[in-house]
Amino acid sequence: MKSMSSAIEHKGQDYPGEHEAIISRDLWDKAHAIFAVNRRERAEIQKPTEPDLLKGVLFCGHCGSAMTRSYTKKRKGRMYRYYVCVTAIKQGYAACPVGSLATGEIEAQVTARVRHHLANPAVVGRAAEKAREEAADLDPATVAAQAVALEAAWDHLFPVEQARLVRLLVQTVHVHQDGLRIAYRESGFVALASELAVGGEPLPRPARGGGGFAEASPLEREGWSEFVPLRITRRAGRKVIIAAPDAGETPTEAGRCSGKAEVNPLVKAIARGFRYRGMMDSGEYPTQAALAAKLGVSRTYMNRLIRLTLLAPDIIESIVEGREPAGLSVDALTHGEYPDDWAGQREALGFPADG
Repeated sequence: MKSMSSAIEHKGQDYPGEHEAIISRDLWDKAHAIFAVNRRERAEIQKPTEPDLLKGVLFCGHCGSAMTRSYTKKRKGRMYRYYVCVTAIKQGYAACPVGSLATGEIEAQVTARVRHHLANPAVVGRAAEKAREEAADLDPATVAAQAVALEAAWDHLFPVEQARLVRLLVQTVHVHQDGLRIAYRESGFVALASELAVGGEPLPRPARGGGGFAEASPLEREGWSEFVPLRITRRAGRKVIIAAPDAGETPTEAGRCSGKAEVNPLVKAIARGFRYRGMMDSGEYPTQAALAAKLGVSRTYMNRLIRLTLLAPDIIESIVEGREPAGLSVDALTHGEYPDDWAGQREALGFPADG
Protein backbone atom coordinates (compact mmCIF):
# COMPACT_ATOMS: atom_id res chain seq x y z
CA MET A 1 0.00 0.00 0.00
CA LYS A 2 2.94 2.33 0.50
CA SER A 3 3.64 2.26 -3.24
CA MET A 4 0.18 3.72 -3.85
CA SER A 5 1.43 6.99 -2.33
CA SER A 6 4.94 6.80 -3.86
CA ALA A 7 6.52 6.26 -0.40
CA ILE A 8 8.80 3.27 0.23
CA GLU A 9 9.34 1.79 3.68
CA HIS A 10 12.77 0.47 4.68
CA LYS A 11 13.69 -0.62 8.23
CA GLY A 12 10.80 1.33 9.70
CA GLN A 13 11.55 4.53 7.78
CA ASP A 14 9.57 5.99 4.87
CA TYR A 15 11.54 7.27 1.87
CA PRO A 16 10.19 9.21 -1.10
CA GLY A 17 9.77 7.00 -4.17
CA GLU A 18 11.03 7.90 -7.61
CA HIS A 19 7.74 7.07 -9.32
CA GLU A 20 4.69 9.33 -9.35
CA ALA A 21 2.11 8.76 -6.59
CA ILE A 22 -1.13 7.08 -7.70
CA ILE A 23 -3.19 9.04 -5.15
CA SER A 24 -2.57 12.26 -3.30
CA ARG A 25 -1.14 12.28 0.21
CA ASP A 26 -4.24 14.06 1.52
CA LEU A 27 -6.57 11.35 0.17
CA TRP A 28 -4.24 8.67 1.53
CA ASP A 29 -4.37 10.14 5.05
CA LYS A 30 -8.16 10.48 4.97
CA ALA A 31 -8.60 6.87 3.86
CA HIS A 32 -6.35 5.53 6.61
CA ALA A 33 -8.15 7.63 9.20
CA ILE A 34 -11.40 5.90 8.16
CA PHE A 35 -9.71 2.49 8.28
CA ALA A 36 -8.53 3.15 11.82
CA VAL A 37 -12.02 4.11 13.00
CA ASN A 38 -13.60 1.05 11.33
CA ARG A 39 -11.06 -1.21 12.98
CA ARG A 40 -11.98 0.13 16.40
CA GLU A 41 -15.70 -0.21 15.72
CA ARG A 42 -15.34 -3.77 14.46
CA ALA A 43 -13.30 -4.68 17.52
CA GLU A 44 -16.04 -3.37 19.78
CA ILE A 45 -18.73 -5.54 18.20
CA GLN A 46 -19.59 -8.35 20.59
CA LYS A 47 -19.63 -11.54 18.60
CA PRO A 48 -21.99 -14.33 19.66
CA THR A 49 -20.57 -16.42 22.47
CA GLU A 50 -23.38 -18.97 22.81
CA PRO A 51 -22.79 -22.35 21.16
CA ASP A 52 -24.45 -22.90 17.80
CA LEU A 53 -27.18 -25.31 18.83
CA LEU A 54 -28.02 -26.38 15.26
CA LYS A 55 -24.61 -25.94 13.63
CA GLY A 56 -24.15 -28.49 10.88
CA VAL A 57 -27.65 -29.98 11.19
CA LEU A 58 -29.96 -27.20 9.94
CA PHE A 59 -30.89 -27.16 6.24
CA CYS A 60 -33.35 -25.33 4.01
CA GLY A 61 -36.17 -27.65 2.99
CA HIS A 62 -36.86 -25.61 -0.16
CA CYS A 63 -33.45 -25.72 -1.85
CA GLY A 64 -31.51 -28.18 0.31
CA SER A 65 -28.77 -25.70 1.18
CA ALA A 66 -27.25 -25.47 4.63
CA MET A 67 -28.44 -22.73 6.95
CA THR A 68 -25.57 -20.90 8.58
CA ARG A 69 -25.64 -18.69 11.66
CA SER A 70 -25.35 -14.96 11.22
CA TYR A 71 -26.02 -11.85 13.26
CA THR A 72 -26.55 -8.14 12.90
CA LYS A 73 -26.14 -5.31 15.36
CA LYS A 74 -28.68 -2.50 15.30
CA ARG A 75 -29.33 0.68 17.20
CA LYS A 76 -28.54 0.80 20.90
CA GLY A 77 -26.12 -2.07 20.44
CA ARG A 78 -28.81 -4.76 20.36
CA MET A 79 -27.73 -7.91 18.54
CA TYR A 80 -30.06 -10.07 16.46
CA ARG A 81 -29.04 -13.61 15.58
CA TYR A 82 -30.30 -15.62 12.63
CA TYR A 83 -29.89 -18.84 10.69
CA VAL A 84 -29.67 -17.91 7.00
CA CYS A 85 -30.02 -20.14 3.95
CA VAL A 86 -26.76 -20.18 1.96
CA THR A 87 -28.74 -19.84 -1.29
CA ALA A 88 -30.31 -16.63 0.03
CA ILE A 89 -26.85 -15.31 0.92
CA LYS A 90 -25.39 -16.06 -2.52
CA GLN A 91 -28.37 -15.34 -4.78
CA GLY A 92 -30.52 -12.98 -2.75
CA TYR A 93 -33.56 -13.58 -0.56
CA ALA A 94 -35.87 -13.71 -3.58
CA ALA A 95 -34.21 -17.01 -4.54
CA CYS A 96 -35.35 -18.82 -1.38
CA PRO A 97 -38.72 -18.43 0.38
CA VAL A 98 -37.29 -19.74 3.65
CA GLY A 99 -34.51 -17.12 3.73
CA SER A 100 -33.67 -16.55 7.37
CA LEU A 101 -35.10 -17.40 10.77
CA ALA A 102 -34.39 -15.93 14.18
CA THR A 103 -32.04 -18.21 16.12
CA GLY A 104 -34.24 -18.36 19.21
CA GLU A 105 -37.35 -19.21 17.18
CA ILE A 106 -36.00 -22.28 15.41
CA GLU A 107 -33.83 -23.54 18.28
CA ALA A 108 -36.80 -23.44 20.67
CA GLN A 109 -38.86 -25.64 18.35
CA VAL A 110 -36.14 -28.26 17.91
CA THR A 111 -35.27 -28.27 21.61
CA ALA A 112 -38.93 -28.83 22.50
CA ARG A 113 -39.02 -31.96 20.34
CA VAL A 114 -35.74 -33.30 21.80
CA ARG A 115 -37.10 -32.84 25.31
CA HIS A 116 -40.35 -34.53 24.30
CA HIS A 117 -38.46 -37.66 23.24
CA LEU A 118 -36.23 -37.64 26.33
CA ALA A 119 -39.39 -37.81 28.44
CA ASN A 120 -40.81 -40.62 26.28
CA PRO A 121 -40.19 -43.94 28.13
CA ALA A 122 -40.91 -45.94 24.97
CA VAL A 123 -38.24 -44.19 22.88
CA VAL A 124 -35.56 -44.16 25.57
CA GLY A 125 -36.47 -47.67 26.69
CA ARG A 126 -35.94 -49.08 23.18
CA ALA A 127 -32.58 -47.33 22.94
CA ALA A 128 -31.63 -48.74 26.34
CA GLU A 129 -32.50 -52.24 25.15
CA LYS A 130 -29.98 -51.85 22.33
CA ALA A 131 -27.40 -50.41 24.72
CA ARG A 132 -27.87 -53.49 26.91
CA GLU A 133 -26.35 -55.56 24.10
CA GLU A 134 -23.01 -54.03 25.16
CA ALA A 135 -23.77 -53.82 28.90
CA ALA A 136 -25.84 -56.72 30.15
CA ASP A 137 -26.45 -55.17 33.58
CA LEU A 138 -28.05 -52.03 32.13
CA ASP A 139 -31.66 -51.60 33.26
CA PRO A 140 -33.89 -49.93 30.61
CA ALA A 141 -36.42 -48.79 33.21
CA THR A 142 -33.73 -47.01 35.22
CA VAL A 143 -32.35 -45.35 32.09
CA ALA A 144 -35.82 -44.19 31.07
CA ALA A 145 -36.34 -42.67 34.52
CA GLN A 146 -32.96 -40.91 34.32
CA ALA A 147 -33.89 -39.52 30.90
CA VAL A 148 -37.09 -38.07 32.37
CA ALA A 149 -35.00 -36.45 35.11
CA LEU A 150 -32.60 -35.09 32.49
CA GLU A 151 -35.48 -33.49 30.61
CA ALA A 152 -36.76 -31.93 33.83
CA ALA A 153 -33.30 -30.44 34.51
CA TRP A 154 -32.81 -29.17 30.94
CA ASP A 155 -33.19 -25.47 31.76
CA HIS A 156 -30.42 -25.75 34.36
CA LEU A 157 -27.83 -27.26 32.00
CA PHE A 158 -24.99 -25.19 30.57
CA PRO A 159 -25.74 -24.04 26.99
CA VAL A 160 -22.75 -26.02 25.73
CA GLU A 161 -24.20 -29.21 27.26
CA GLN A 162 -27.60 -28.52 25.73
CA ALA A 163 -25.90 -28.11 22.34
CA ARG A 164 -23.99 -31.37 22.81
CA LEU A 165 -27.17 -33.29 23.55
CA VAL A 166 -29.06 -31.81 20.60
CA ARG A 167 -26.26 -32.68 18.18
CA LEU A 168 -25.96 -36.15 19.70
CA LEU A 169 -29.64 -36.92 19.16
CA VAL A 170 -30.52 -34.91 16.05
CA GLN A 171 -29.10 -35.80 12.64
CA THR A 172 -30.71 -33.14 10.43
CA VAL A 173 -33.43 -30.49 10.56
CA HIS A 174 -34.97 -29.35 7.27
CA VAL A 175 -37.00 -26.12 7.42
CA HIS A 176 -40.06 -25.99 5.17
CA GLN A 177 -42.60 -23.22 4.93
CA ASP A 178 -45.20 -25.43 6.63
CA GLY A 179 -43.04 -27.18 9.21
CA LEU A 180 -39.84 -28.95 10.20
CA ARG A 181 -38.60 -32.38 9.16
CA ILE A 182 -36.41 -33.60 12.04
CA ALA A 183 -34.31 -36.74 11.63
CA TYR A 184 -33.00 -38.36 14.81
CA ARG A 185 -29.99 -40.59 15.41
CA GLU A 186 -30.82 -43.93 16.97
CA SER A 187 -27.10 -44.31 17.69
CA GLY A 188 -27.27 -41.04 19.62
CA PHE A 189 -30.11 -42.26 21.83
CA VAL A 190 -28.24 -45.52 22.42
CA ALA A 191 -25.09 -43.58 23.38
CA LEU A 192 -27.10 -41.37 25.72
CA ALA A 193 -28.68 -44.43 27.32
CA SER A 194 -25.20 -45.75 28.05
CA GLU A 195 -24.20 -42.40 29.56
CA LEU A 196 -27.22 -42.33 31.83
CA ALA A 197 -26.52 -45.83 33.07
CA VAL A 198 -22.88 -45.26 34.03
CA GLY A 199 -21.61 -44.40 37.47
CA GLY A 200 -24.88 -43.44 39.13
CA GLU A 201 -24.38 -39.80 38.03
CA PRO A 202 -26.50 -39.60 34.91
CA LEU A 203 -27.07 -35.87 34.85
CA PRO A 204 -24.48 -33.42 33.50
CA ARG A 205 -23.39 -30.79 35.99
CA PRO A 206 -26.05 -28.04 36.21
CA ALA A 207 -25.29 -24.40 35.63
CA ARG A 208 -24.72 -22.26 38.66
CA GLY A 209 -27.47 -19.90 39.67
CA GLY A 210 -29.99 -19.69 38.52
CA GLY A 211 -49.22 -35.62 21.60
CA GLY A 212 -47.52 -37.03 18.67
CA PHE A 213 -46.79 -35.42 15.35
CA ALA A 214 -47.73 -36.43 11.84
CA GLU A 215 -45.60 -38.87 9.89
CA ALA A 216 -43.53 -40.04 12.86
CA SER A 217 -42.14 -43.42 11.79
CA PRO A 218 -41.14 -46.31 14.10
CA LEU A 219 -37.65 -46.47 15.55
CA GLU A 220 -35.48 -48.01 12.84
CA ARG A 221 -31.90 -49.18 12.65
CA GLU A 222 -30.53 -45.85 11.43
CA GLY A 223 -33.00 -43.68 13.33
CA TRP A 224 -36.34 -42.11 12.55
CA SER A 225 -37.84 -38.81 11.50
CA GLU A 226 -40.94 -36.78 12.18
CA PHE A 227 -42.65 -33.83 10.56
CA VAL A 228 -43.55 -31.01 12.96
CA PRO A 229 -46.27 -28.80 11.45
CA LEU A 230 -45.55 -25.10 11.92
CA ARG A 231 -46.42 -21.81 10.32
CA ILE A 232 -43.83 -19.15 9.48
CA THR A 233 -45.32 -15.67 9.39
CA ARG A 234 -44.33 -12.05 9.91
CA ARG A 235 -45.15 -9.90 12.92
CA ALA A 236 -43.92 -6.37 13.44
CA GLY A 237 -41.60 -6.73 10.47
CA ARG A 238 -39.89 -9.95 11.54
CA LYS A 239 -40.45 -13.66 11.02
CA VAL A 240 -41.93 -15.73 13.82
CA ILE A 241 -42.70 -19.43 14.01
CA ILE A 242 -46.20 -20.41 15.09
CA ALA A 243 -46.94 -23.95 16.25
CA ALA A 244 -49.81 -25.45 14.28
CA PRO A 245 -52.99 -25.96 16.34
CA ASP A 246 -52.88 -29.70 15.66
CA ALA A 247 -49.27 -30.01 16.80
CA GLY A 248 -50.20 -30.60 20.42
CA GLU A 249 -48.81 -27.29 21.61
CA THR A 250 -50.34 -23.93 22.35
CA PRO A 251 -50.01 -21.69 19.24
CA THR A 252 -47.47 -19.14 20.35
CA GLU A 253 -44.30 -17.47 19.20
CA ALA A 254 -41.41 -19.86 19.70
CA GLY A 255 -39.20 -18.96 22.59
CA ARG A 256 -41.83 -16.78 24.26
CA CYS A 257 -43.20 -18.65 27.23
CA SER A 258 -46.92 -17.91 27.30
CA GLY A 259 -47.72 -21.15 29.07
CA LYS A 260 -46.79 -24.76 28.44
CA ALA A 261 -48.99 -27.08 26.47
CA GLU A 262 -51.20 -29.46 28.42
CA VAL A 263 -49.41 -32.74 29.14
CA ASN A 264 -51.42 -35.95 28.92
CA PRO A 265 -52.01 -37.11 32.55
CA LEU A 266 -51.43 -40.70 31.40
CA VAL A 267 -47.95 -39.76 30.19
CA LYS A 268 -47.22 -38.02 33.49
CA ALA A 269 -48.28 -41.08 35.45
CA ILE A 270 -46.14 -43.45 33.36
CA ALA A 271 -43.11 -41.14 33.61
CA ARG A 272 -43.49 -40.99 37.38
CA GLY A 273 -43.77 -44.76 37.48
CA PHE A 274 -40.47 -45.20 35.65
CA ARG A 275 -38.86 -42.62 37.92
CA TYR A 276 -40.07 -44.36 41.09
CA ARG A 277 -38.99 -47.76 39.78
CA GLY A 278 -35.54 -46.45 38.91
CA MET A 279 -35.13 -45.00 42.39
CA MET A 280 -36.21 -48.28 43.96
CA ASP A 281 -33.91 -50.37 41.76
CA SER A 282 -30.96 -48.10 42.55
CA GLY A 283 -30.68 -49.70 46.01
CA GLU A 284 -30.43 -46.30 47.69
CA TYR A 285 -33.60 -46.90 49.66
CA PRO A 286 -33.77 -50.06 51.80
CA THR A 287 -37.56 -50.40 51.73
CA GLN A 288 -40.55 -49.21 49.73
CA ALA A 289 -41.72 -47.33 52.80
CA ALA A 290 -38.43 -45.39 52.90
CA LEU A 291 -38.75 -44.40 49.26
CA ALA A 292 -42.39 -43.41 49.67
CA ALA A 293 -41.45 -41.23 52.64
CA LYS A 294 -38.72 -39.57 50.57
CA LEU A 295 -41.18 -38.87 47.77
CA GLY A 296 -43.87 -37.65 50.15
CA VAL A 297 -46.47 -40.07 48.79
CA SER A 298 -48.18 -43.18 50.13
CA ARG A 299 -46.64 -46.57 49.41
CA THR A 300 -49.91 -47.68 47.77
CA TYR A 301 -49.86 -44.72 45.35
CA MET A 302 -46.19 -45.31 44.55
CA ASN A 303 -46.73 -49.01 43.81
CA ARG A 304 -49.70 -48.28 41.59
CA LEU A 305 -47.57 -46.00 39.43
CA ILE A 306 -44.64 -48.44 39.37
CA ARG A 307 -47.07 -51.05 38.06
CA LEU A 308 -47.47 -48.92 34.90
CA THR A 309 -43.87 -49.76 33.93
CA LEU A 310 -45.04 -53.34 33.33
CA LEU A 311 -47.41 -52.33 30.55
CA ALA A 312 -46.62 -53.62 27.07
CA PRO A 313 -44.14 -51.34 25.24
CA ASP A 314 -46.61 -50.75 22.40
CA ILE A 315 -49.27 -49.67 24.91
CA ILE A 316 -46.85 -47.15 26.47
CA GLU A 317 -45.85 -45.87 23.03
CA SER A 318 -49.49 -45.42 21.98
CA ILE A 319 -50.23 -43.44 25.15
CA VAL A 320 -47.18 -41.20 24.74
CA GLU A 321 -48.14 -40.51 21.12
CA GLY A 322 -51.75 -39.76 22.08
CA ARG A 323 -53.24 -42.84 20.39
CA GLU A 324 -54.79 -44.46 23.46
CA PRO A 325 -58.44 -45.64 23.35
CA ALA A 326 -61.02 -42.97 24.07
CA GLY A 327 -61.93 -42.78 27.72
CA LEU A 328 -58.78 -44.43 29.06
CA SER A 329 -57.90 -42.68 32.32
CA VAL A 330 -55.18 -42.73 34.96
CA ASP A 331 -57.68 -44.24 37.36
CA ALA A 332 -58.34 -47.12 34.93
CA LEU A 333 -54.62 -47.87 34.72
CA THR A 334 -53.82 -47.56 38.42
CA HIS A 335 -56.99 -49.09 39.91
CA GLY A 336 -58.30 -51.24 37.07
CA GLU A 337 -58.00 -55.00 36.81
CA TYR A 338 -55.83 -56.26 33.94
CA PRO A 339 -53.34 -59.13 33.66
CA ASP A 340 -49.57 -58.93 33.58
CA ASP A 341 -49.23 -60.59 30.19
CA TRP A 342 -49.12 -58.11 27.31
CA ALA A 343 -51.78 -59.77 25.16
CA GLY A 344 -54.21 -59.74 28.08
CA GLN A 345 -53.40 -56.06 28.77
CA ARG A 346 -54.21 -55.11 25.18
CA GLU A 347 -57.57 -56.86 25.35
CA ALA A 348 -58.51 -55.51 28.80
CA LEU A 349 -57.52 -51.90 28.03
CA GLY A 350 -58.89 -51.76 24.47
CA PHE A 351 -55.64 -51.65 22.48
CA PRO A 352 -55.19 -53.48 19.14
CA ALA A 353 -54.38 -57.15 19.62
CA ASP A 354 -51.47 -57.04 17.15
CA GLY A 355 -49.67 -54.31 19.14
